[in-house]
Amino acid sequence: MSDENGWDVNKNLIRYQLKHMNKSLEQINKRLAKIENKIWILQIKAAGIGGFVALVTSYIMGKS
Repeated sequence: MSDENGWDVNKNLIRYQLKHMNKSLEQINKRLAKIENKIWILQIKAAGIGGFVALVTSYIMGKS
């Protein structure tokens, strides 16, 4: 029985597109994980700098 509505061709195109989108999503997930790690590192650095500034400020204020 021949496929008169072209479903076989469309089915293959849909599969190709789904595979392509899956690869793209995997790449996006990897980049997002890297960005999340960098944000985490920046938060730790900011907390450390804030703590250091607070310590220095309290030391200076205590000497006044």
